[in-house]
Amino acid sequence: MTSPRLRTAALTLAAFLLTASVAGCFTPPTPPPPADPADAGLHADVAAALHGDADAARLYAAFYRLVSDRLSAGEWESTAELAAVAGRAAALLELPGRLSAVVADELAPVLNPPGPLTGARRTDAAAAFARLADACGEAVR
Repeated sequence: MTSPRLRTAALTLAAFLLTASVAGCFTPPTPPPPADPADAGLHADVAAALHGDADAARLYAAFYRLVSDRLSAGEWESTAELAAVAGRAAALLELPGRLSAVVADELAPVLNPPGPLTGARRTDAAAAFARLADACGEAVR
């Protein structure tokens, strides 16, 4: 048999936890930030290449976001190292290859010519991959 005090404390704790979890259900979702008008062409190209394939779009978005994050963290020293790791990862994930032309156009200005990833070049490459991730995410909305 439980004491009334212990039961009251347990019920109070349960009510508190339930209130906290239910409160989150009623907050409106935060709308995504508006897309940069300069990226409208990229978003259109990605959407056209994906042909409405939501699963592929999500996979690409996660992949490009990861590459962007790893670049920002200083993961790779050169464009060759980035290309090798990203290529192996894309093969393991069995990415469908639908975005090859779009990706080449987006990344060529920041990754060519091959060389070290330092300073602004690393930042620009991370931003380019983030734009690709955003465009892929937008393709499924």
